[in-house]
Amino acid sequence: MVRFTVPGVAEPQGSKTAMLMGKWITVSGVRALMNPRAIIVEGRDVKRKDGTRSDGRARHRQYRTAVQMAALHVYDRLGYKLDGPLSVEVTFYIPRPASTPVTQLYPATKPDLDKLARSVFDGCRPLIAEDSRIVRMFCEKLFTATSPRTLVAIETLPRTVRDLVAIPLFAPQ
Repeated sequence: MVRFTVPGVAEPQGSKTAMLMGKWITVSGVRALMNPRAIIVEGRDVKRKDGTRSDGRARHRQYRTAVQMAALHVYDRLGYKLDGPLSVEVTFYIPRPASTPVTQLYPATKPDLDKLARSVFDGCRPLIAEDSRIVRMFCEKLFTATSPRTLVAIETLPRTVRDLVAIPLFAPQ
């Protein structure tokens, strides 16, 4: 099992948006797109309550880079990529807003847990051969009074029943 910590506030992966690009032309009063091609844009600007805009992509890029650096550090110590069926546990420690009562246990608000997890899984590419290898995951968001961070634990699972039988259930006495 490998474990690592990513310091900082977790940022969600966000959704991808498809956009059509090309030149608009007008033929007989009808507008049409000439030579259309689709492009995929990751994320979008976030509109704050005060009306200003924030580039959510830049914050996400910084967070994913931090995850990649932590995963790369583990890869350097390990010497190989994790392959085969993997179990992943991710705990996101989110700063508690001042308006949130101390009695509230969980941050049942945005960002969505699945988008946070996707951001971590994509950032773990230096360590994991392919994120499709993840067959079991446990993710949770918790409040923190100290520094915000993400804890990641990855374990390789047995590939076959034969591998499972080879694991001793009890230590010899």
